[in-house]
Amino acid sequence: MNSYTSNYNPYQQTSYGGNAAPDGGGFMQGGGFGSPGMGGSPGSGGRTRSANTLRPVTIKQILDAQQPHPDADFRIDNADIGQITFVAAIRNVSLQSTNVTFRMEDGTGLLEAKQWLDAGAEGAGGKFEGWTDTYARVTGQLKSFGQRRHVSVSHIRQVTDMHEVLYHLLEATSVHLYFTRGPQQPTSANQPAAGAGAGGQQAYGHNPLDAQLAGYNLSPALRQIMAVIHAAPDTNEGIHVRNLVQMCPPGLVPDMGEAIEQLMGEGLLYTTIDDEHVKSTVQT
Repeated sequence: MNSYTSNYNPYQQTSYGGNAAPDGGGFMQGGGFGSPGMGGSPGSGGRTRSANTLRPVTIKQILDAQQPHPDADFRIDNADIGQITFVAAIRNVSLQSTNVTFRMEDGTGLLEAKQWLDAGAEGAGGKFEGWTDTYARVTGQLKSFGQRRHVSVSHIRQVTDMHEVLYHLLEATSVHLYFTRGPQQPTSANQPAAGAGAGGQQAYGHNPLDAQLAGYNLSPALRQIMAVIHAAPDTNEGIHVRNLVQMCPPGLVPDMGEAIEQLMGEGLLYTTIDDEHVKSTVQT
């Protein structure tokens, strides 16, 4: 299975019938796949558990997100959001001294995404030259400044498999239906939902983490790193990279920093209070 195939528990375990919600959920406006247009970290403390998850969305959902007051978390489908991810075409790249601004569209709307550059990192934005009119996956947080919304980018990568564009839209739809219609219900009292085994467990294993990682193309070493992170105490700050290195078997990976970057690129990890603390997006 391709590396972009991921499970956002419990969103993967959904099954819906009937007609779509009247508002369309942010999946059809001004285009679609057939239209010409298609071609920071969560805080700690009082934030809810849902704000520490990674949610797939469309640009229209981002633009329609509610914010009860300026200091409140943004909400989509009446649920708080923290880290979000979307796939869209880059229509313009603007390189500045402090940031790179991407103007992006996915057939449902237009949005700017900003990646801030490290001070003194001269020429760091040059790697984005030639990205115009290509697809990219963005992970970050929704921000608002001067009545305009943008996504503060924590990670961005080019999409090399066009199936990922369609997969992301289907996944965002599934998550939207979970929040608006509820989780999957068994078809009868004695018949578990499709894809589930005895006791409602997924058929691909008893380990919840293994079940969540089943859709990722991870090496055994990266899977073991994820297991170590989940074995550590669950705190808002996550685990320090130094402690992670100490908890892993010697020589598990040649470069822990590179391994963490790979896991962040898959949307499995994000940084918390600083670049040295990481936390898993997987709920088990």
